[in-house]
Amino acid sequence: MLQQWLENYITNGSGLSWFALLVLTATTIWLLINAFSNMLRARMIEDIATSKIRSAAQGYVELIGRADWLPGPDIRAPLSGKNCVWYSYTIEARIGGGWFSRLLQRSGWEVLDRGASTELFQLSDDTGACIIDPESAQVYTTTQDVWFGSSQWPEGPIGASETVPLKPLGINMSMGVGRYRYQERRIACGTELYALGHFDTIGSDYAGDLSHDVAAILRSWKRDEAFLLRRYDSNKDGQLDEKEWVSVRRDAQILAKEHHKLNATGSTFHTLSETQDKRLPFILATGSPSGLVSRHRKRALLSLLGVAGTASFLAYILWLGYLS
Repeated sequence: MLQQWLENYITNGSGLSWFALLVLTATTIWLLINAFSNMLRARMIEDIATSKIRSAAQGYVELIGRADWLPGPDIRAPLSGKNCVWYSYTIEARIGGGWFSRLLQRSGWEVLDRGASTELFQLSDDTGACIIDPESAQVYTTTQDVWFGSSQWPEGPIGASETVPLKPLGINMSMGVGRYRYQERRIACGTELYALGHFDTIGSDYAGDLSHDVAAILRSWKRDEAFLLRRYDSNKDGQLDEKEWVSVRRDAQILAKEHHKLNATGSTFHTLSETQDKRLPFILATGSPSGLVSRHRKRALLSLLGVAGTASFLAYILWLGYLS
C-alpha cells in the first residue's frame, strides 16, 4: 500500500521533496538524542549514592526526604486552591469542533496561561533539613489533576469526588465537558521527595541579628544579576521594579529567619538549587528513585521505537529512489 501511494504521488508529478526528507532525518536524529539522553539520565540516577543532609558533601548530591513548608504564608495551588509546597498549572481553551467533538474531548487546545511555583520549601530527613529553591528544576510528579470548566479560571476548588484516577498514568481526570481545560501538578506537604542538585552549606559567617542575615543574602544575590532577573523579573522588562524587589526581600527574609533559627542552636544552613553545569540536571521527583529511573527508561525505549520507525521509512524512500 505504501509503495502504491508513493508511485501515485510520483505519477501526479509531485515527488517527495528534499524538505520532507530533511524533516524525517531531523526527527530521527532528535529521537536518537532523546533516547540516549534518557538512558544517561537513568544511569546517572542509579549511580549517584544518596547522601544524608548532615553529612552531604558540597556540590552535586542526591537527597531523599520529606517535603515540608518553611515558616511563612502557606503555598496554595492557584487552580485547585489546595495547600502544597510546589505546583505547576496549565489553562487551555478548546479550538474548533462541534458538539460531537466537544463530547468526545477530541478538538484541539490552545494554551492560555501556565506557570509554576518558585516558592522556597524544605526537604527533611532523619539528620537535618535543607531548603529547596525549585527555580529551573525539572519536576516529576506521580499524579496530575485534569478537569474542565466553562470559565477561563476554575469557578471553585476541585474536589476528590470530581476526578476519576486513571492508573498507571497517574492522571485524575474529571468526566465533565467544558470549553476550558485545567491541568495541575502538586507536591503535597509531607510527600516523600527525591532531589538531585547543587548542595551548599552556609556556616557561621552569617551569624548575627536578623537584619544582618537579610543584608548578607541580598548582597550575595545582587552579585548574580542574571539569577535575580530570571527569577523575579515577572514582566520581563530587563529590570526589577519595586513590586518585584518586594518578592526578592521576602524570600531573603524567609531564608534569613530559617538560618537565624538554626544558627541559634549551633546548626548550619543548607540549600539545594540549580547547578551551574548544564550537563548536570536539577531534579525534584515524588516517589522512589527506581520509579524515576523506570520513567526515563520507558521514554528512551519509546524514542528508540520512534527512531526505528522513522529510519525505516527514510531508508525505504531512499531505496525506492523517489526523490524530486
